[in-house]
Amino acid sequence: MTPSSPQYQERLHQITDFFVAQGNSLAQAHQQAIQWIGQQVQTQASFLSYMDAFWVLMLIALSAIPLALTLARSSSAAPPPWVIDPRRGHGCARAEFRRRKAALSTEQLRAPRAGLRGRLLDEMSFAVAIGRDVLS
Repeated sequence: MTPSSPQYQERLHQITDFFVAQGNSLAQAHQQAIQWIGQQVQTQASFLSYMDAFWVLMLIALSAIPLALTLARSSSAAPPPWVIDPRRGHGCARAEFRRRKAALSTEQLRAPRAGLRGRLLDEMSFAVAIGRDVLS
């Protein structure tokens, strides 16, 4: 739509007449008509841009479906250590924990402390010792 087109000029004249009928002067009515047409153009442009964005996002989502299906996890990958091993009947992490506990030296395993606080400290020091062993 250009200001020199006959359709624009006709519509501007109609809207100006509407605002004059509302009690505005001709100059005021002309300015209000131009502003009203500008608002309508802005509203339509926003609507069209939202429609374009919707279509682009829809195409992205549809193209992601085959990608997700092709990225299926292979069955040959080793399971993480916290997964239950069906051959052993218990968690792999538990077996690893027991193996590392048996491998710790006696100086790392302090004499048991008395009371609940002592037992908690024993468990925490053992967990720290196991953690250091795992990280090294």
